[in-house]
Amino acid sequence: MTVRATKSHTWQVDVRRKGTVFRETYENENDARIRENQILASLRLGEMPPDKGENKIARVPTIEEVANRIFRDKWANGGQVETVELSLRLFLDFVGRASKVTAITSTIIADYAHHLRTDRGNSDCTLNKRLSNVRVILKHCLNEGHIKKMPTIPLYKEEEGRIRWLSYEEERRILAKVSNPDLKLFYILLAETGMRLSEGFNLLWKDVEEDLIYIWGSGSKSKKTRSIPLSKRAKRALLTLQISGSNGKVLKGVSKSWTGMAFREAKKSAGFLEDDTISVHTLRHTCATRLVNGNVNVRVIQDWLGHSDIKTTLKYMHFNPEMKLRAVDALNEQLEFDEKMTKSDEFDKK
Repeated sequence: MTVRATKSHTWQVDVRRKGTVFRETYENENDARIRENQILASLRLGEMPPDKGENKIARVPTIEEVANRIFRDKWANGGQVETVELSLRLFLDFVGRASKVTAITSTIIADYAHHLRTDRGNSDCTLNKRLSNVRVILKHCLNEGHIKKMPTIPLYKEEEGRIRWLSYEEERRILAKVSNPDLKLFYILLAETGMRLSEGFNLLWKDVEEDLIYIWGSGSKSKKTRSIPLSKRAKRALLTLQISGSNGKVLKGVSKSWTGMAFREAKKSAGFLEDDTISVHTLRHTCATRLVNGNVNVRVIQDWLGHSDIKTTLKYMHFNPEMKLRAVDALNEQLEFDEKMTKSDEFDKK
């Protein structure tokens, strides 16, 4: 125990490391805990803690202050800004924006996870994404010496769900209900390139060449820069979009939220009202599945889609029944060979 109360109603910090003793007295427990964290953080970095008399004890920041700082430095320019903003807002609203980082305990984290699951209906996959942002914030607090140890942040085992993609007929029916011609062309571009919605929405004309488009790491979820070849259909869509201008963004005049909303309305009008698995992100799944159906090498598909982990790419192969049915033909070759040899043996006997 490195912080304890004394008989004189003060609080003593007593940290011992490799024969060196840091023993100091404070008027209240909070200042003692802060100094304890400060000493331990310095020692973890292999440095000597600043002297008590020469260093004013740092004020414990609020959870909102740390979250805002990390968002500015880590997430503000990424491809998932809106998702991170939502995760942070949900967490800050739950724990209280003015709460000190030292007040965030394992129990509070568990209560927050329970709130996400029961009150918001989040799946294990979504829970892990929400909590990953919290983990980054608290890890920063630990490294800065604001907290003594990390609260327990659960990691839930995600069940394999259905990967929804569109058949050619389904895509045709949905796109026929899109009234905005530029949006229709944009959806075609997503289906042909497999870009994430954020990547397509932020795509600039300067990043479009005759046969390729470039997705830069700064605007991608995986932080990987990649190039995507353009199909004939993608080129036609870009050529038509280019008529309205060749500077700035490829898609102009609509917000990112509207691109998702308009697609949902189109799919409802096309007769998919009850199918909650179809969204604008389904166009990315559609591209991935068509590449798999075309027997494209899995590593090529991983690079094409910008997946950090090939396990994500392999899901499209696992959930593709058409590919499995075609694979049966490879097994049928043995039967064909046996039948051929049987006929040959019968001929030789004659």
